[in-house]
Amino acid sequence: MGKLQEFKRPLIVAMEEARRVHQKDGQVWSAGYYHGLKQALQILDQETETIDSMPMDIQQSYQRLQRALSQVGYFRRGTVLKRFMPCGKPGCTCQGSPSRFHGPYTLWKGKVDGKNITVRLTPEQAELVGDWIATGREMDKIIAEMERLSLIATDRLLKELPHLMRSHHEA
Repeated sequence: MGKLQEFKRPLIVAMEEARRVHQKDGQVWSAGYYHGLKQALQILDQETETIDSMPMDIQQSYQRLQRALSQVGYFRRGTVLKRFMPCGKPGCTCQGSPSRFHGPYTLWKGKVDGKNITVRLTPEQAELVGDWIATGREMDKIIAEMERLSLIATDRLLKELPHLMRSHHEA
């Protein structure tokens, strides 16, 4: 399995989830998200064989990844998790021994302005936030591949630099 094949699996899962219509405040969220993922997946499909065989034209591969990156929609960092929690009311069973906490509650944990935050989510919000987190992870994979190609390309340029400078001075 090639490196970019690894990128495709989460994109396909995210596309399937985006097919379901998410509604919030009367607005449909999934249509643009789905089409953006579909375009990114098509670009990555074109790129899979090229990256795996280490093409001579790294710039072309890099540009394809740039196009895939341009198709990435909204993203978010953090984690969606479920927790059981005590309520804090005296005499509640969650305060007893053995305690029986309330929940499960769905939470998003992340950083905003450098501070850790936790926000309780509805099931609909949790699904959207989970999609955005998955998109962020896919974006990270695309950027990591871009970084790898960039390192190869810049190493080649640096190796050619002394040759280019000699040619320039001889002219």
